[in-house]
Amino acid sequence: MKRGFEYAPTKCNDHKITARCRVSDCPWRIKARHVPGIAQWWVKKFDLQHTCSRAIGGLGHRNCDAAFIAAFVREQVVANEKYTSKMVQTEILRQHGIKISYWKAYRARELVLQEVRGDFDGSFVLLPSDSSIQEALQAADWSGWYVIALLRTFLTGKFRGCLLTASCIDGNNCILPLAWAVVQGENRYSWHWFLEQLRDGVVGDRDSSRANNVLTIVSDRQKGLIDAVSDVFPDAAHGY
Repeated sequence: MKRGFEYAPTKCNDHKITARCRVSDCPWRIKARHVPGIAQWWVKKFDLQHTCSRAIGGLGHRNCDAAFIAAFVREQVVANEKYTSKMVQTEILRQHGIKISYWKAYRARELVLQEVRGDFDGSFVLLPSDSSIQEALQAADWSGWYVIALLRTFLTGKFRGCLLTASCIDGNNCILPLAWAVVQGENRYSWHWFLEQLRDGVVGDRDSSRANNVLTIVSDRQKGLIDAVSDVFPDAAHGY
């Protein structure tokens, strides 16, 4: 690969690998068989000489795909989260003499991160099944004065949207998440819906015992949020 020649596998499985040069009339061939019981391969035949002029001059390589690059740079990416796609390009050029595009380097890096962290689709499937917050709520001390902080952050990954959260400080002076939701965007309607769920599922309505507590809500000054708080919690103190 470093010399710039491309190869095409003709047979590839767990026991045998056979490959030839991509130029059909070039005699370059390699045949190898797996040695049973150990992680080694026995090269049975290797025609080393290329008679073609297929050298690509380091401008790209079809065998140097994203999966190959991901396996090559996996340790670096796992050890350093700031290992960028540009650094992947530099490493492949240094080790193999092959220039790869930025997007191929990006895809390779994403393959490594997906293997380590999981993919976006799988993470979103797990959202409804997360019961850790509900278990924490059941064990929480709700007596007396309590303050709820409302925050939002925008999602910038594969799935866009806005994450709304509500949290407070528990009896151990630790942050206790009360509720969260992924919505399409931050506006009065999304905050109104979120606060209704918070009121009905966590805080309780006016007739519940929790209504006797003094509720204070802390948030930023987003206009839609201010209006939603006044609609859903009209008696609560609202600080900024």
